Amino acid sequence: QYQFEQALIKSHKRFTYNEFEENWKNKGNDSDLPKAVSQNAEKLIEVYTRLACARKKRGALELDIPEMFIVLDRDGEVAELVARERLDSHRLIEECMLAANESAAKFLNENHQKTAGMYRIHTPPEEKKIEELIKTLSLLGIPIDFELNTAKDFEKAILVLEKHCQDKSRTLKLALNYLFLRTMQQARYSEEALGHFALALGDYTHFTSPIRRYPDLVVHRAIKFLLSNESERELEESTSSEISRHCSDQERRAIDMERSLEAIKKCRFLEKQLGEEFTGCVSGVTEKGLFVTLDQHFVDGLIPAGTITGEWSFRYDPETLCYRAPGKKILTLGSPLRIRVARADVMSRQIDFDLLEIFEADLN
Repeated sequence: QYQFEQALIKSHKRFTYNEFEENWKNKGNDSDLPKAVSQNAEKLIEVYTRLACARKKRGALELDIPEMFIVLDRDGEVAELVARERLDSHRLIEECMLAANESAAKFLNENHQKTAGMYRIHTPPEEKKIEELIKTLSLLGIPIDFELNTAKDFEKAILVLEKHCQDKSRTLKLALNYLFLRTMQQARYSEEALGHFALALGDYTHFTSPIRRYPDLVVHRAIKFLLSNESERELEESTSSEISRHCSDQERRAIDMERSLEAIKKCRFLEKQLGEEFTGCVSGVTEKGLFVTLDQHFVDGLIPAGTITGEWSFRYDPETLCYRAPGKKILTLGSPLRIRVARADVMSRQIDFDLLEIFEADLN
């Protein structure tokens, strides 16, 4: 159940994520919070627990893909590239946002005759991509002997993956999660409520978020219109369709720019470490070479195929998604290696590694 009202929020306490996390873990015992605030925090945690259980029950997809965090020094230069820590307090806010977004979408959909809405949709993956995923996992010794039709099916497949990755490298698990992500369609905005596949929700939109998006404002205006009981429609389907398409295009541009900036920062970071040696694991296998993610840093680079096939006598085998050498040696997803940073070109945003050593690993 939900209810929308025009109201003002009076905040009695400003928490950072870390502060709330600490209070949560200490169960409020070491806190000097006012009693009312502490009680509300406890209720919010209970709400989160129930929302998280409901999310798991409906089979929402949960991929374990960390976000990169760039640490800068006093001069604004990259000091470190690490995975951003994900706290339970982050998850709590995420669940509350999902509940708000779903409620807003339901409200708009139930009143679609009065005004058009704007929805965040995520359609099911293409059959071809699902077949490619199953084939790739099979080549890696992870058989999926059931159909992948719903988000719940994919979540079941991820549990199979996690079981396979026990006692394996963190990079292998990350690479396999990226395989699942690349199978998915891109989420986008639409004037039609077509549902969100990954979240296993029939109605979803962007009503609230850590950063205010223009689509949020479109949704706010539509809801405000519905609460005002005005007769003239706030938004027509044709206008909503045009805005949805524009917002989706702009989002793609923003993501591409963000990835370009991250690539530049990675190159800036490693160009100071040319010739340095690191350990890492294979995170991608292609005909042009092996992508390797470093253990110490949240950075990946390419070992060109020419190096692998020349100096090391490996040959690319597309049928089994690996590089094979005479004997039983193979290089595939998760293979642990020692590399040397050979090139970090900011202009091309290309990072190349030299292969120095292949460690033995049980990948099966």
